[in-house]
Amino acid sequence: MKIKPKRILEILEKKSLHVPKKQQLSSYLISLRKKYYGASTISLDELDAWCQRNSLIPDDDDKSWVLKYQIEYEDEINKDDDNKNKFRFFVTARRLLFNARSPCFIIGTTDMITQFHPFGFTVCSNEKQNEFEFIFSCLRDDLLNLNLQMNEQELILITDDAEVISNAFLKIILKKWKNEDKFLRRFSYEWLNSKNEWLADLATHVPSTNNALEATNRVIKDEDTLRER
Repeated sequence: MKIKPKRILEILEKKSLHVPKKQQLSSYLISLRKKYYGASTISLDELDAWCQRNSLIPDDDDKSWVLKYQIEYEDEINKDDDNKNKFRFFVTARRLLFNARSPCFIIGTTDMITQFHPFGFTVCSNEKQNEFEFIFSCLRDDLLNLNLQMNEQELILITDDAEVISNAFLKIILKKWKNEDKFLRRFSYEWLNSKNEWLADLATHVPSTNNALEATNRVIKDEDTLRER
């Protein structure tokens, strides 16, 4: 089931077998996946119930669970938003969260030899600042449940020039000093405004690119999706 339609067509042609149209093959694969794995879509209520069932922290370090989730229905959403149902959930495991104490924070950690170590995965209905605030708050607040801590003074954020990620990160990390206006103004002036670029000398002794993350992303796309590129 991991062979992509384009590759299947190439194999059939090479073996001089009947080659269906790509759309016909795609439709057949969809029905086959549904037969073996069930429907590919679920309702928001079903997702809510699944998250609830899987929210207890397991004793097994390698068993995954839903660390945190948010379900928002249309009638609960702020009028300034797009008034659509929204969902966010973060799935992880104890052993993965042990990596969250490393210095280069990119929803996973890149070590000194540029290998990527994921914390878990998050599925969200949007890619706006609220979604990234949810992700960062999961890592910061809920690690305490496992008696783990991140050293906020050593965090290096690599976001590929994504402003919504940077803004969300700063909002969550600086939340503990929200009542210290003078400190926040000084900190913002000294560090956020003058050191917000992607330059190697801004943070020495840590990886300066997200190549490890992109390589992992490529493997996921190649092996676990039907995307052709």
